[in-house]
Amino acid sequence: MANLSAEDATLILKGWFDKKTSLFATTQSDGISVVVPSCRIVELDSDTAQLLGDAQISIGGLAKPETKFWYAEPREFLDKLAALSIPVPDAEKCLSAVGIAFFARVCGPGMEDLLVPVGKVAFWELRG
Repeated sequence: MANLSAEDATLILKGWFDKKTSLFATTQSDGISVVVPSCRIVELDSDTAQLLGDAQISIGGLAKPETKFWYAEPREFLDKLAALSIPVPDAEKCLSAVGIAFFARVCGPGMEDLLVPVGKVAFWELRG
């Protein structure tokens, strides 16, 4: 897996939006995991992505400096995620993945700002 800049992540998401690419999506935060086996990006701007398919997903905060992105090929992540009990699509159906991790900035008197993970979402590009 490789870190991805916000600009490069946006280019990939825009490409999937333009091509109406079928995606498998999963999102997790503390205590919850949601799997969407089939969806497409139906709206996209610099800070928000709207996906529609087996469920509707709205993702905001893409432009926040605390938001982190990654990119991976199937062989790099499917086994690792499955070992963590994160639902993943069939490896034969996947082409690539983009992940987004969201953080909250926590600060207080006499302490440095901390970035605390609050959730993540991953999209897998599906073949045909």
